[in-house]
Amino acid sequence: MIEEIFAQIDDFCKQNLPRIQKRCLSNKSNDRPGRKPHLSAAEIITISVNYHMSGFKNFKAYYRSLIDGQATKTMFNYVSYNRFTELRSNFITETNIFLLNYMSNKCTGISFVDSTALKVCHEKRNKWHSLFKGSAQLSKTCMGWFYGYKLHLVINHRGEIISFVLSEARASDINRNVIGTLVKNIHGKLFGDRGYISQVLRKELALKGISLITFLKKGMKPKLLHLQDRILLRKRVIIEGVFNILKHKIELEHTRYRSRESFISNVLYALMAYTFQPNKPSITNLKQLHYA
Repeated sequence: MIEEIFAQIDDFCKQNLPRIQKRCLSNKSNDRPGRKPHLSAAEIITISVNYHMSGFKNFKAYYRSLIDGQATKTMFNYVSYNRFTELRSNFITETNIFLLNYMSNKCTGISFVDSTALKVCHEKRNKWHSLFKGSAQLSKTCMGWFYGYKLHLVINHRGEIISFVLSEARASDINRNVIGTLVKNIHGKLFGDRGYISQVLRKELALKGISLITFLKKGMKPKLLHLQDRILLRKRVIIEGVFNILKHKIELEHTRYRSRESFISNVLYALMAYTFQPNKPSITNLKQLHYA
């Protein structure tokens, strides 16, 4: 599995890395003589992505076991753990571009949207937490209070991520900037929960050829829905399954960050690891609904 992931990432890096580096500002700290890494960009990204798929809860333990292991010793030229932690945060741009290219053609006409909280520390310790001071926020969801950020996702009926946005904790689900970024590559039906109820948003999405379908709040007048739309609205729970995999299996969320770059890189590598998951939550009986 790791060889297949490396092959895809290596092909992408060979085709796009020179163009990306030309457009990015040079990092003078990496231009010093003798500071060129022994690992290539594809190797660093592959090792980082494989960590999120390995089942380890601690990156240090994972990396030490990888160095001591004989199975992959001939594949990569490993560096020290401290050096690797410096290098894995240097490829945020490349990882983000890989994700955007990989997800660009995943829309099937049936999409589901939702958001989840990403904690960076316990909500009661936010006053003493200085690393994310000025960017992380204290906010509340239906699950309670949290201190951190929000991750917004749009997936298709196969459980594949189409687009994502990392926003402030207090950003609304119907925030115009967030929604505008999420629906760039979306068409057809978009199913959401009650947090996406907005007449203004519905009209704006309709102009883009997107039909927003949500549950109704208490006291709202009932609306006629096509039978297939009603069934698919109940299937919206698959996006909760995606969040469950990301948080509990792929280690999207933890509170051991040492820099803001490590937080962003952890989110991107986790999303990248999910794209390589063979079994994703999906709607398998779509053809029986006669809905396409």
